[in-house]
Amino acid sequence: LPEIRQHLSRDESVAVLARTTPKPAEFDGAWFAASEDSEGYARELYAALRELDAAHADTLLIEDVPATSAWQAVRDRLTRATF
Repeated sequence: LPEIRQHLSRDESVAVLARTTPKPAEFDGAWFAASEDSEGYARELYAALRELDAAHADTLLIEDVPATSAWQAVRDRLTRATF
């Protein structure tokens, strides 16, 4: 993934919260594979963020979630958690 490579090229450690993207074989950072459905993702979100925060990475990359009404609450939680 270009975003990961960009951060790694600057010698930053990276943690990833992914929904549909599989973990690249060459990536050895923290990776949380979240549920692909909005309800499962919402249930897992705070545990995932705590787990990734515990990795003490320089950067946390979060795969975007769909811009649909089913995902509205998750998008709101992610916005609050990241700003």
